[in-house]
Amino acid sequence: MADSLIQQLIDKSDDDFKRLLVASLEQANGIARRGGRGMERLDADLYQALKVTPRKGELGWPTDFDGYIEYVRWFYRWTPQQSRHEGWKRPGTSEYQEAYDRLCHLYWLVDQPVGDNDSVMVENTPGSASGWSHTQTRGESISTPPSRSTTRSFRDSPTTLGTRCTTI
Repeated sequence: MADSLIQQLIDKSDDDFKRLLVASLEQANGIARRGGRGMERLDADLYQALKVTPRKGELGWPTDFDGYIEYVRWFYRWTPQQSRHEGWKRPGTSEYQEAYDRLCHLYWLVDQPVGDNDSVMVENTPGSASGWSHTQTRGESISTPPSRSTTRSFRDSPTTLGTRCTTI
């Protein structure tokens, strides 16, 4: 399903959509790095953690349509796990939240007011009216054997979530 949804996004994307997407990506990255629109900049460790994707290198802050498509492809194939990288640490706690932060980042990239009347990209995404859903597609990968085998990373994480996962 992920491949067909990505292909649908590619096929239905016109030049105007691509222009708005690039504007949203640039705005999301700029606010994350410097702050803006009444928001502080993103924590530097978290910014770096989001920048690097396992086994793919630096594609977490795409700057063009092709880079965004590559990032979304990676995201749909990524098996959620819980690492102990400082960037994933929830501020003021000893809890880590990599899966949550990555999901928020995916939406942040397309949630910038760049369209007519400051509409956001996620509202202008081709196929969104027909059920194009990041969450549904992520759910498919979570049901796969590789994903189930990573539950140990959550169980072993020194977080509240980790203590709740002892029965997985």
